[in-house]
Amino acid sequence: MNKGERRESLETQIASFPDAPGVYLFKDGRGRVLYVGKADVLRDRVRAYFGPSLDVRHVRMVERSERVEFAVTGSISEAYLLEANLIKQHKPRYNIRLKDDKSYPYVKITLGEDFPRILRTRSLGDRTARYFGPFANAKSVDQSLDLLQKLFPYRTCKLTILAGDEGRGRTVPASALPGGRPCLLFHLKRCTAPCVGNTTKDEYRATIDKSVLFLEGRYETLARATRKEMESAAETLEFERAAALRDRLTAIDRTLDRQEVHAYKGDDFDVLAASLAEGDAVVHLFRVRDGTIVGRDHFALEGSEGAGPPEVIASFLRQHYSAATMLPPEIVTPATLPESASLEAFLTERRGGPARLLVPQRGKKRHLAELAERNAKDALELLAHLVGNDAQSIVGEATVAASDDPFDGSVTDADRGAGAPHSDRTLRRRTHPAVGDDLGALPLRRRSAPWEG
Repeated sequence: MNKGERRESLETQIASFPDAPGVYLFKDGRGRVLYVGKADVLRDRVRAYFGPSLDVRHVRMVERSERVEFAVTGSISEAYLLEANLIKQHKPRYNIRLKDDKSYPYVKITLGEDFPRILRTRSLGDRTARYFGPFANAKSVDQSLDLLQKLFPYRTCKLTILAGDEGRGRTVPASALPGGRPCLLFHLKRCTAPCVGNTTKDEYRATIDKSVLFLEGRYETLARATRKEMESAAETLEFERAAALRDRLTAIDRTLDRQEVHAYKGDDFDVLAASLAEGDAVVHLFRVRDGTIVGRDHFALEGSEGAGPPEVIASFLRQHYSAATMLPPEIVTPATLPESASLEAFLTERRGGPARLLVPQRGKKRHLAELAERNAKDALELLAHLVGNDAQSIVGEATVAASDDPFDGSVTDADRGAGAPHSDRTLRRRTHPAVGDDLGALPLRRRSAPWEG
């Protein structure tokens, strides 16, 4: 089949497409998926691939295609979700896609249990649990959970522990508890031993609630509650408990002392920016909660030949927020994204409330968007220094570790100046696989005066 015959065949197939939302798949002669897309109106969207204004990447895709198929969905939001799943399944050559040979990790809290556990997982099948993520690096998640367990002790065992008549835990069956004694974690003060009835269900749940606040980045709320609890214990002459709460508050402050405070009027939003080079791309993500930057990640993407940063960010947004467990009401980007109205509709439906895309022209949010661009550029340069390694492991291990220095030093290091290039010494340190941070994947902040930008 020559090029003309192939094009005519494709146009004939498209003529039968419905005027409905859904996804479409371009396939080659061997049935391999070359490209997956989504549309509000399938017929109109796919016809656009045969118009005059088409980028080189899509021209090549159409030239190689021999079949085009579709699947109708109930809404554009369903189309976005299905598109993300199909891209992950088929890894089409002409799609901009995340470099994830395996699923990204999440933090799972087993709220369906009387005495919940907190653990790392890669599946989201438990509807009774609460999830946080996805994060870019499993090692950083493990380090973060290790720290969280020191601050707010919780169990990690697989024992079945139920609340008795008085609310105290008991192991079922009792023979499952070796020697009838708690494990070493209890003696290390990293578990409150509900397995032997050392704590009640309500007491244990209160600790889990604090862990949730920490994972959400609600530090002011957590600090106020801990301080109030400490003062109350002191007033009732529970000095040992008050001292333990004081130590916990001090530990939180000391740990969070690594991060810079930025005042954004208590807003919740994410910031996305991208950098591209020779078909590779990196998207940098800042998470802002309660007006404070509480997390950041780098994500590597491939298949971006011929695309611009807005298109890469839009593709990342669809894939990432299809799997994300928490969506903010606002997403900040340096430039307007293609199909922004559809993206906002998708985000609103996924969030279950209003969500919008914002392109700030000035002020602190504009500064943060530009800072995210510089971080994305730094991460992409790091990829170039690590030629021959797996790109996702670079971003998952090295660049996440690199981002553990607040904003890669572009804000806090006044001597270097905003966005200054990293030295060779810093670059070598950051590429070491052992480099990590207690909170590489989870929220951090510093208690200091609000930043003015």
